[in-house]
This record gives sequence, C-alpha cells and structure tokens, in this order.
Amino acid sequence: MASRGCSSNKIAGALIAVVVLAAAVTLVRAYGFGARADQGKNAAQALLNDCAADPVAVKLIEDGEARTVYETDDAELVASTFAALDDCTVGGAVDERMSDAGRTLVFVYEDGSEQSVEFEGGNIVLDKTAYRLDGADELWRQLAAIKNSQ
Repeated sequence: MASRGCSSNKIAGALIAVVVLAAAVTLVRAYGFGARADQGKNAAQALLNDCAADPVAVKLIEDGEARTVYETDDAELVASTFAALDDCTVGGAVDERMSDAGRTLVFVYEDGSEQSVEFEGGNIVLDKTAYRLDGADELWRQLAAIKNSQ
C-alpha cells in the first residue's frame, strides 16, 4: 500500500504541475503574445510604461506629405491630453492601413525621457498592427488644441 500512496502522490503532483504550467502559458499568451492583450485596456495602459511622474511636455508629430512637429509645455494642455488618451480604449484590429495619415504623440518627462504613442488615421498602432481606438473624440480635440497652441 505504501508504494501505491507514493504513486498516487506522484501522479497528483504531476497533474498539479501540468495545470500550473497550462495556466502560466495561458497568462503569457493573454498578456504578452497571441491575440492582442491590450484590447479593452485603456490606451495609456496599453502603451505607456508605468511612470510615477507626470509628463511635463507633449509633442505631436504629423507625418503626411511633410512632417510637422508641434510641441507644448502648457501644464494644463499636457495633463488634459494625457487624460484624454487615458480615457480611450483599444478595440479590435483593423484591416485597412493608411500610409499618409500617421501621427505620433510623444510625452516628455522631467528627466528628459520620452514615451510615444502612434496613430494611423483614427486608429492606434501597437506592435505594427492598427487597432480601433474607441472613445477618442476628446483626444482628437486635444491634438487640435496642441496644433492651435503654436
């Protein structure tokens, strides 16, 4: 009987290990690989590293027929732009791509570090794939305000 108990324990241990491994693989796929894990997250969570500091400036780079750069360090405009991005959510992948409607939003921090978010038309670009950006009306108003602040 003692050998049967050890055998049962070994089988139970092996089954637990398989379940733990399967759960780990599922989490890695859900949060790092496979289908876009960022869907349903807000855009700031999906793209920007966790930064304890608030951005002190923001740049808007528009790539169309020519490249145009707008920049502001107006604290209210920077904060409202970041908040507008934070209110957006990442939707499903889109098939249509636009090569002449690129915009990049770059948040600049006190220490000089930068974090950027790429847009293509009305979509957000994550890992070279475009996704629908839901709830972005206020973000587009903020980008227009950045352009008008020059």
